[in-house]
Amino acid sequence: MTKYEKYLDNLNNCKPKRLNKYDLIDKRYQKVLAWSDNKFKLNYPQFYSKKLLNILERYLNAMKSYLAGHPIKNVVAENQTSILIIKRLVRDVFLDKSMEHILRSLIGNKGKLGLKLAAAELKSFYFENKKLPKTKEEGMITIRNSLLTDKNWKKFGIISWGDLLLYTFGEVKLKEIEELEDQKKFIKAIMELKAFKKYSKRLPKYDDKKLKWIASSVSRGIWKKFGIDVWNDLMKYTFGEVNLEHNVYEGIEGFNKAKKELLEFYEKLYQNSYN
Repeated sequence: MTKYEKYLDNLNNCKPKRLNKYDLIDKRYQKVLAWSDNKFKLNYPQFYSKKLLNILERYLNAMKSYLAGHPIKNVVAENQTSILIIKRLVRDVFLDKSMEHILRSLIGNKGKLGLKLAAAELKSFYFENKKLPKTKEEGMITIRNSLLTDKNWKKFGIISWGDLLLYTFGEVKLKEIEELEDQKKFIKAIMELKAFKKYSKRLPKYDDKKLKWIASSVSRGIWKKFGIDVWNDLMKYTFGEVNLEHNVYEGIEGFNKAKKELLEFYEKLYQNSYN
């Protein structure tokens, strides 16, 4: 039986019916109670506002009332929710989904609820991974899709992924995180360059394929704060030497340097030809 077939089987066997108050042993209701005890927990509740936590608690109560047999229209009215959300929660509970998975599915809801849930998810990701999430990271696809499809987020100034990061972390904190990530990336680059030289017995070159990401970072100028404008700056910073000096023959000083080196070359060549 596939996962989807199992879900349909569970759902068919668990259609709500009216229950009296003494009939709480109903397996559908008991399953939800068991799930709420074990899985209705947030790994990082500190990233959820009190208002948001109250909304999630209200959704859980609505689902319990619905599965206890109360008319869904009454449940919707009493808990200020929607039939779609209740049925989605029921589906995910019977599929034994985690609270985090259910929250991701709720991010797609229009308005500020989805935006607040997305921000909490981004904060949780950073807390676990110590890096800013990218759109292709695990768990971020739902948020990315919501960003592209939910036009309501625009009224909160959220148009791009960068806007969402700024909304989530704030300008000061986001800048601090980005600077720390740049520093870590710079240290990683230096370590890879040294490992490359040790293995290859030569200085790294700009067009070495294995170091493409480092060359790209230099060309984008993200390490200018460390005095790295061009590839040779990185070589001097890391090894104190370069493969080939650039722009050393410009101007009158460059001309005199070139003339001197040519004279020295011909003198050496002339001496060698008569020895």
